[in-house]
Amino acid sequence: MQASRGRLFMKIALINAPWESKSFFQSIPWLPIGIVYVGTVLEQNGFQVQVLDAAAKRWSHGQVVTWLKQVSPDVVGLSALTLPFLSLVDLVRAIKAWNPRVIIVLGHYFATMEADRIIRKHGDFVDFCVRGEGENTFLALCQWLDRHPGKEPDGIHGITYRSTTGRVISTPDAPLIVDLDTIPFPNRSLVDHAYKWAIGGFVLPRTRFTTMISSRGCPFKCTYCACSRFARQRWRPRSPENIVAELAIVAEQGYTDVNFVDDNFTLRKDRVLETCRRIKQEGIDINWHVDGRVDHAWADMFAAMHGAGCRLIWLGFESTSQRVLDIYDKKTRVDMFDRAIRNVRRAGIEIIVGLFMVGAPTETLDEIRHTIEYAVRSDIDLPVLNILDVYSGIQLWDDAIARGWMRDDDIVDVEVGGTMRKAERWETLTKLVDVSKTPSERAEIHRLVAEARRTLFSLRRMNALVHGAMRVLRSPYLRGIAADVVSRLPSTIKTLASFRD
Repeated sequence: MQASRGRLFMKIALINAPWESKSFFQSIPWLPIGIVYVGTVLEQNGFQVQVLDAAAKRWSHGQVVTWLKQVSPDVVGLSALTLPFLSLVDLVRAIKAWNPRVIIVLGHYFATMEADRIIRKHGDFVDFCVRGEGENTFLALCQWLDRHPGKEPDGIHGITYRSTTGRVISTPDAPLIVDLDTIPFPNRSLVDHAYKWAIGGFVLPRTRFTTMISSRGCPFKCTYCACSRFARQRWRPRSPENIVAELAIVAEQGYTDVNFVDDNFTLRKDRVLETCRRIKQEGIDINWHVDGRVDHAWADMFAAMHGAGCRLIWLGFESTSQRVLDIYDKKTRVDMFDRAIRNVRRAGIEIIVGLFMVGAPTETLDEIRHTIEYAVRSDIDLPVLNILDVYSGIQLWDDAIARGWMRDDDIVDVEVGGTMRKAERWETLTKLVDVSKTPSERAEIHRLVAEARRTLFSLRRMNALVHGAMRVLRSPYLRGIAADVVSRLPSTIKTLASFRD
């Protein structure tokens, strides 16, 4: 990925498209680090790059097209995820209506998992899908398009497109980037948006927030997750030196909070400890937040993390039924849960977000009730409880089809932009309970989850709330959060009300 110092090439626009989602948590934007990495590589190789986070700005499709008219790009690259895919198709149609000659390229998870069907069904508007990691593949594609206008790509791995004869072409997969230290640090100035850190929907206005990634991929095969297929079940870390060098730059740029968006930040204890040692050695003063697993919950590691600035950890519990955890192929045990929570608390990490989901294949109502009860009663600051979604690219999707519960080409009703429309099932998410449970079971599951969400800040969680209040008194970080929340009382009331929706 060496920078080219030649002429400026064609113009590239990269867009994180509007989600048009009613989910409150999805309405709180994070820096789309993936397209910023891609934009940085393109920029360093001579291309004129503009990046738009239309989701963060809450722009309409019309506003995105107006922006594109001002930028006048030759190529538009867009992130494609499952939930907002149908809305993305509408945006792509609007872009092509404005300029049929602009080249549309989709990337990210959904464009990787469903590249062939995307091109078959939407190839009149989508010109290419980039499969897998985008830095090298999208750069190679743009270089080809710049040097060979009008000609089909030759020798580029990891792309899917429609040939001039109408045939769908999928080239061999591109190799994974093994040495992540070779990727340039993302140029965050490419994105014009002031991101704020938020916890459980409470936006903290005095923060300046960004995202980082210290590793890619995952060695596990959880049946509800697409990461193992996307990254071919390989975990690739950045070196502690490389991580800390970027973190130092981020701190110098005035950011107060960083969320590491790794799937497995805590996978290797020695790497975490060395990273923390270097953060302290360099005197970097910044709050950072990570995801973790309950089987990677070493007390000394958590203590080192807290000492280096870690303030929040997301822990994936999923279910309190060992049978369900085994269905998820999670490779964790229920008896690890309490120990993980205790070790985080003893280390002093201020906030635990616990991730739970219900609605697994064959999961009983009693198992669901037990999981919900644990989520509500345990010493977790914010339990996040969801009903399981399945989508193309995960094992549970394949299993549901194999069981005869659904077909990937089923015609389903989907809400897009406030209106209902017909779509094929592969183009959207499916609540597994909608195809695997009886109507009465589905209704009871939805009732249980809604009731649990209403109790998050109620007397039912009094013990956890009292413990949380004591931690606020001891922690300057939490006291600052409390001051922010209290100072924005109308917004706070609105957020609390959202938990009852």
